[in-house]
Amino acid sequence: MAGPGVRRARRMRGVSLVELLAVSGIMLFIVVATFQLFRVGNYQASQGRDYSQIQTETRQALRPALRVIRAAKSVVVNGTMGTLSGQSSTAAQLVVLVARSDGTEVLCRYHVYQGTLYRQTSGDAAPGLAMLTGVTGVMWHYYVTSAGARTLTDGAPAAANEVTVGLTVMRGNVYTSTNAGASLRVLSPG
Repeated sequence: MAGPGVRRARRMRGVSLVELLAVSGIMLFIVVATFQLFRVGNYQASQGRDYSQIQTETRQALRPALRVIRAAKSVVVNGTMGTLSGQSSTAAQLVVLVARSDGTEVLCRYHVYQGTLYRQTSGDAAPGLAMLTGVTGVMWHYYVTSAGARTLTDGAPAAANEVTVGLTVMRGNVYTSTNAGASLRVLSPG
């Protein structure tokens, strides 16, 4: 039987190398798992910020464009004024005739060039005023709405009294698509 001094020596000798390695491994696993959770959370927060930012920028760019479309006299098939001579409304761009407050008329074109949505009037040099960057796709559609019936008129945009646009925008790894539309007040029936 061991005496009290031997028992005390066994209790005070510390931890073995195996025990130290086991605890170190567990601590390493906890640190790595915590770092991964932080990294994933940070990435998701960044994605959310990017998505919110491009949604806001897209709405801010479309708001003045929709105001101009609502005030437009007509959708133009073949522009005849200034720098927009020969420009026409298609699925890729919109050209509208707008009356100014002084009684003159101006053509206004919305188009995408090298990933940027532009607004160009018949007095502006190409490509015009940049409204939104990061645009990866745009699609304009033209409709005639009469007596509650809406008819797609993409082949004859001059008859349209309603215009819609679909935009796809990218920031970082985030894409968003937005659709908006407006009725031309001058041509809207009854």
